[in-house]
Amino acid sequence: MMRHGLCYVPDMNIFTNRAQRENLGLKKCGSDQLPVKRRGETWAGRGCGARCSLCDRTIKPGEVEYEWRANTQDGRESLLFHLTCFQSWSFVSARLREAC
Repeated sequence: MMRHGLCYVPDMNIFTNRAQRENLGLKKCGSDQLPVKRRGETWAGRGCGARCSLCDRTIKPGEVEYEWRANTQDGRESLLFHLTCFQSWSFVSARLREAC
């Protein structure tokens, strides 16, 4: 459920704004908990109860789940996100790539 640019997380009863998601993305990318986005395939579908790679919250069946896949030296990497988390991760990744 979206409300004026905020992502409402009913099970946590908190609002997570874009700046908070981006700060979490910077933290996770900076500590190698999450890779910096590079070329890959993005798919969208129904949530299947998996955890979001950014916020660690469950992507519920009624929510849209974004899956990002890319080839790596070790095989194939796959990450799952809520829409707003995917957008924040993409934005943070672009900023980090520009800084290099």
